[in-house]
Amino acid sequence: MADKKKSLLPADARPCVWMTAGIVAYKICDHDFDCENCPLDAGLCGRETLTPAPEVEAEVPSELFEIPSDRLYHASHTWAQPFDRNQVRFGIDSFAAHLLSRASSVVLPAEGTVVQQGRVGFWISEDTRLVPLISPVTGRVMKRNQQVQKSPGLVAESPYGQGWLLEVDCPDWASQRRRLVEADRLQQLVRRQMATFRKRVSRFVDQPDQAVGPTLADGGEPLTDVRRILGPKRYRRLILQFLR
Repeated sequence: MADKKKSLLPADARPCVWMTAGIVAYKICDHDFDCENCPLDAGLCGRETLTPAPEVEAEVPSELFEIPSDRLYHASHTWAQPFDRNQVRFGIDSFAAHLLSRASSVVLPAEGTVVQQGRVGFWISEDTRLVPLISPVTGRVMKRNQQVQKSPGLVAESPYGQGWLLEVDCPDWASQRRRLVEADRLQQLVRRQMATFRKRVSRFVDQPDQAVGPTLADGGEPLTDVRRILGPKRYRRLILQFLR
């Protein structure tokens, strides 16, 4: 039976000692037999791993830092852009779009409603869980982008273009803009917060009930999607730390 299992491996593959022992069905060693620092070995032996779990979502999309300079930004990752007398259009920035990349619905206030700067102004459903987002300005809603309500994915795909959310009448724009920041300041904030986000994801993965870290469900690709590793409730709790 052991010979049959080994014959399924590539010629240059090195089977994990736990596979050789018959404890797991299929696992290739990717720690150069350094079992003391292997998350899988730690999980099976009931001890804590000595090294961090594998990094999750190592690739950071470059567009995350391509922030238009023709508008102003709220620290809770929404933007505001004046386009006519007292008229301001707003939406979410690229960092929020990255965190909400699975937007399934958008809930916008009715026309005539007054939204308040720094308070919840609308909601985006991420994997069926509503996430409240902050209005960057105070004003009366004049127009809603019906396109994003029909195609919610636009808020993530085109946050600065077709994915805009509301147009509001904002007679106090000159005063309110002083509470917003320009693109270069937001870019600095996004870089810091992205680093913090990845560290917090790693801490979640390193918790005892996640000791094995990203796992091989069927001997195939590791699970590297943050939502699948943390679960929707924990992922929502995490992203809310950056969107308030």
